Amino acid sequence: RLAFGKVVHSMLDQFYEKNYKSDESFSKSFKFHWFRYCSGETLKGKKRELFNIIEYPTNNGKSIKLGTHIKYCKPKIAESEEEVNKKTLGIFFGYMKLGADIMKRFYNEYIDRPDPVIREKAFELQVEGHPNAQGKRKKHDVIVIYDRVDEKDGHLIISDYKTDSG
Repeated sequence: RLAFGKVVHSMLDQFYEKNYKSDESFSKSFKFHWFRYCSGETLKGKKRELFNIIEYPTNNGKSIKLGTHIKYCKPKIAESEEEVNKKTLGIFFGYMKLGADIMKRFYNEYIDRPDPVIREKAFELQVEGHPNAQGKRKKHDVIVIYDRVDEKDGHLIISDYKTDSG
């Protein structure tokens, strides 16, 4: 889920950097980036050395290489390697389809809208916590990341992208 969210957020930010010609081209770009991220192609340095690449056979006689830096499923003790492989590929392709659908919907929703005022921006805040037993309040440093801030009719609209199916 974390890998999926990371790739989706990256793509939604790229939407404003590149000139995608259609919802289909934006969707295909997501699929390309999802595969690269999952296959370990984007890993660098020590991370690239730490993780392995596993080949998963597909129904069409080919195989897909996925890196162990992403945990797709937690195998049950009684599951065979074939069952785990099938489940892993199902999760990989399921997220690929969901992401492609999200990209198409996003493209069609935002292609004619003005660019956001702020995209993927982090702000640091200090928040005062609840009092402890001695009545003292501890201050906490918090980092808030806005996915996008839009301006509409003189008001700012803060959005946080969610990648669930809703």
